[in-house]
Amino acid sequence: MQAIKFKAKCPYEIGDRVRFEKGGEWKIMEVTDILTQISAKTGRIKFILELDGW
Repeated sequence: MQAIKFKAKCPYEIGDRVRFEKGGEWKIMEVTDILTQISAKTGRIKFILELDGW
């Protein structure tokens, strides 16, 4: 097994409100959880946001 060290800063915090367009309609949802995914092969870091528990 390989240990991975990384340092990343997410542009969002839990409780932030995010506005996005879905089907021509604007929605505002709250960030309820943030998941960090990192690739051991490429070192690429991806943030996955849970919005309003979804």
